[in-house]
Amino acid sequence: MDDNGLTSTSIISIKLCSGQQFYFGSLVAIYRYMKPEQLGITLTELYRDEENFKKTGKFVNAKCIIKRVDVLRAKQRKERV
Repeated sequence: MDDNGLTSTSIISIKLCSGQQFYFGSLVAIYRYMKPEQLGITLTELYRDEENFKKTGKFVNAKCIIKRVDVLRAKQRKERV
C-alpha cells in the first residue's frame, strides 16, 4: 500500500438470511455475540475450514454468509492532538 497515511485492517462481515448484517473483529467475537444455531456452523467447524476461509475470504451456507473484508483506516499519530 502507498504511504498515504492509511493502513489496512481485516474485519468479518456476517449477513444472515433475514437480511441482518453484523461486523466483528475476530471469529471468537462472533460466537460471544451469536449462537451457532443462528449461523449454521460452530466456531470449531469454522476453524476446521479456516484454510479455505482464508483462501476464498468467505463461507456460505443456508443461514448466513461470512466474509473477511479489508477496511482502510488512518494511521494513528503518536502524539495527541
